[in-house]
Amino acid sequence: MSLYILKRFLLMILTLFGVMFITFVITQFVPGGPVKKLMAQIEGRGATI
Repeated sequence: MSLYILKRFLLMILTLFGVMFITFVITQFVPGGPVKKLMAQIEGRGATI
């Protein structure tokens, strides 16, 4: 029984790191993140005032 729990725990850790890696890659390669959009909006307002 303890071997089963150990296997499940290791699979859970691998799955967690896999999901974290995929999320990181997607957020790095998507152009124009929320911070860049906010900075562009602030710079645009500053130039028009």
